[in-house]
Amino acid sequence: MSRLPPADLASQPLVTISQDPASLARVSGHKSGEPYFGRHGANRFDDPRLPESNRFGTCYLGRSVVVAMAETVLHDEVAVNGEFKVALDELQRRYVVSFTGSPLTLADCTGVALKRMGLDGRFSADASYDETQQWSVAIHDHPRGVDGFLYMSRHINDDCAVVLFNRAKPKLRAARYDPLLSNADAASAIATLHVVPI
Repeated sequence: MSRLPPADLASQPLVTISQDPASLARVSGHKSGEPYFGRHGANRFDDPRLPESNRFGTCYLGRSVVVAMAETVLHDEVAVNGEFKVALDELQRRYVVSFTGSPLTLADCTGVALKRMGLDGRFSADASYDETQQWSVAIHDHPRGVDGFLYMSRHINDDCAVVLFNRAKPKLRAARYDPLLSNADAASAIATLHVVPI
């Protein structure tokens, strides 16, 4: 990506949007404990700083179940003849988590707002996470105090994903955990994505 956050980012305004938690979905391997905010530093927008105990946590969600599935279940899968063959037990162990809560304030890291930050589509597609993690830290530390940010999904590049910082946790509650194979939106996503259980 070759663009680190400018030193004066904190003095620049962030374009923000309000996001209803009920419009977000998370595909999880757990049927409790959500939203989960990881601190391991291995994902695109994780806090990389050491020690790990001083990092902020991140929670990744989709604005649709299609995005949430593509970013998790299919993250490392490659389509063969237009289909994704996925082990049945991999699908059976997953849950679609939906939320309720207060509106979230998100930095908009898409479209014109992204361009005005000096960034482009590599922000959500670059294979290296070194710079994207630095941007996440800079957005987290911005005086605006956003709950997270909106970005284009790498895997479904006409739809968006969301990363939340752990300070957003009081604003949302896990409303329900549906087994992935019993969830109507997931059934539609499986058909749309041409996922074939094996």
